[in-house]
Amino acid sequence: MAKGSGRLQAIDWLRGAVMVLMALDHTRDYFSTSPINPQDVVNASPALFFTRWVTHFCAPVFVLLAGVSAFLYGSKDGRSTGELSRFLFTRGVWLVFLEVTVVTYAWAQSLAMIYWQVIAVIGLAMITLSILVWLPRSVILAFALVTIFGHNLLDGITIAQMGEWGTLWRYVHAGIFTGEFGVERHLGVSVLVLYPALPWVGVLALGYALGPIVAWDRSRRRVALLGIGCAVTALFVVLRALNGYGNAWPWSSQATDMRTVMSFLNTLKYPPSLAFLAMTLGPACVVLALVDREPKRDAEPGFVARFLVAFGRVPLFYYVAHVLVIVLSSRLLYLVRCGEPVNVVASQISGAARPEGCAGLPLAGVWLVWIAVVTALYPVCAWYAGVKQRSRSQLLSYL
Repeated sequence: MAKGSGRLQAIDWLRGAVMVLMALDHTRDYFSTSPINPQDVVNASPALFFTRWVTHFCAPVFVLLAGVSAFLYGSKDGRSTGELSRFLFTRGVWLVFLEVTVVTYAWAQSLAMIYWQVIAVIGLAMITLSILVWLPRSVILAFALVTIFGHNLLDGITIAQMGEWGTLWRYVHAGIFTGEFGVERHLGVSVLVLYPALPWVGVLALGYALGPIVAWDRSRRRVALLGIGCAVTALFVVLRALNGYGNAWPWSSQATDMRTVMSFLNTLKYPPSLAFLAMTLGPACVVLALVDREPKRDAEPGFVARFLVAFGRVPLFYYVAHVLVIVLSSRLLYLVRCGEPVNVVASQISGAARPEGCAGLPLAGVWLVWIAVVTALYPVCAWYAGVKQRSRSQLLSYL
């Protein structure tokens, strides 16, 4: 563990770890040659399935820790509730703006279709939290739990049933897999709704409500996080075993034990089911407890800690940078191999065919590119983390 506040370093460590995994998922999207859906438990290889599955931890942990960080920001330097509320609102608006402009352009090199993804939904969640922070923390916790545990009750409500409210319903809950690939049109611009807001607002509010735990002394904090993590993980096992509520994709016995395990772990992310959130957030709390160790006196942090914490301290900067590096590198690869700089994901979403004979990389090649991407980003992110740490400018908190 790096020097400084063990509490903050553990959070940065975990956030950095899931952000490194995030790059693996996006590298697979843009470089993989496999035509098989990695969540096809019958046909996908275990290596392909788990390359996708391990990255399921990214968004839930990222959003939960954003809520924890909001609490830490509000409790620092005697900030008032009004100051915290204004910060959350302005940062939320800023994140939504970034998603529909800079981040979308980084993904597609075009604004013809807006990608409504995790940055935008964190922005909406922060705007919501800017209102919730005026309420008692017990009420915020209750709101978070009701939202997370109850949103699957709404699964049966379709966009068609909502009539003129159907568009809004896609942003609130229905998401990508409910009709026409989750696309809406506004003022002549298509919007691909990947992250409906309701469950993710609950996750961010949960992070904020759990924020006071990180102010406890280390031994008490670790016991609490370990207990919460084990309980939530056990909840996931029970939910999946029962194959009932909170399981949009029921599991079943497969031809091999490995594929049965794959079916058991194959939970719905868009929108995130209760089982999906329990599967990811439970183990995340366990890991957070385990890495929250007392640093050795006068000991330099290890390489892994320095590597992960550097990314965890500059999450938004890293996010935009890793998208640009992955997308532009993949277009360079296809330019060399196919004669044109294909954006494979944007082409797939728009329905355009990939040029004949234009293949990506095998899975091993994807892993190597992923390692190269995060290695190349480390010095840049470490430099910027140092800049943020030394600067007193409030503007840098938005980057």
